[in-house]
Amino acid sequence: MASACLSARHSPALVAALLAAMFVLELMFPALGETLCSEPVEAPCVSSLLQVQVSQAPRLEPDMSPEGHRKLMSALSGLRTSPNTHMTVYFVAMPPGANNRHNITHYINTLSQICAALPMALDPARNVTASFLGSVEWVRQHVPMCKKVFDGQVKSKEVAESTFGFKEVERFIRPSCRDKHTSNHVPQFGKLVKIWLNKVSLACAVAEQHPDDVSLFMDANIIRSNVESYKRALRAPSVLATGTVGMMRYSPEMGPKWPSVTGHHWFGNRNCTTPAIFVAKWMAVRGRDCPRFMANFHSAYQSLLADNDCGCFDEEIVLSKMGLENPELFDWQQFSNFVN
Repeated sequence: MASACLSARHSPALVAALLAAMFVLELMFPALGETLCSEPVEAPCVSSLLQVQVSQAPRLEPDMSPEGHRKLMSALSGLRTSPNTHMTVYFVAMPPGANNRHNITHYINTLSQICAALPMALDPARNVTASFLGSVEWVRQHVPMCKKVFDGQVKSKEVAESTFGFKEVERFIRPSCRDKHTSNHVPQFGKLVKIWLNKVSLACAVAEQHPDDVSLFMDANIIRSNVESYKRALRAPSVLATGTVGMMRYSPEMGPKWPSVTGHHWFGNRNCTTPAIFVAKWMAVRGRDCPRFMANFHSAYQSLLADNDCGCFDEEIVLSKMGLENPELFDWQQFSNFVN
């Protein structure tokens, strides 16, 4: 639903284009698919699978000092989600090869934040559960806070990249494809897109285990330096409209009738005009709605694969294409815009 591979900064040219297109600049964030791992570390490069925002303000590193931990616990005190909610956090450790603008401490602190937060939201008496999927062994070795909760109430399951689908997308994505918002170069972009696409199918695979409950699939770095996105995610199950999927949008103006922006293109390619509407930082869905949702997801994916003029997309573009063609699949009322 994908991943913290980031090295983007808004360029003046992009800002001008966004303003001309009447986007709200502060709500525009770079796609999940930017570069990871610039400095050599013993551990592999790390990519969580959902979106990490870049705001206009300077980015703060996650603070897991004793004082930072105290503030986080205070901010999350009393925060609850609705009964019959199943939370899943997804995180994948990437093999070395992409550039990472953050050192390994950044990712350890980011993971420590979500692992500290999850037990506070757990409530077995109300059927509120939590699980962690992805590079579990890597996280166990490098993040003591997560190891502690994995040995407690938070279930964990290793998911290897070798089991992922959408393998053909690695061959389809052109080496010239760049980050869709910033046009920055993205090494191994096809590989990253494959990982992000699998985020959506894995979210539904988890949700289908609970057909009548709401499953909440979250990025491992959803808390980062601000808890608001996490709070919104936990509120989502209580307001999600029946038969729809909930996720945030880049701007409240972006709705089911949002057109391709005249003169604006994506991925550094003038032929790529499908707008990025949805922020795939978290996704709320009932398991019984997944078969129809995934059928449409695969249909939109195949359509984008057939677009040789563009040759670039990611999971947010697939979801956005779905939103334009099948708006009834999404809850447009409750989830307006992604905020920092």
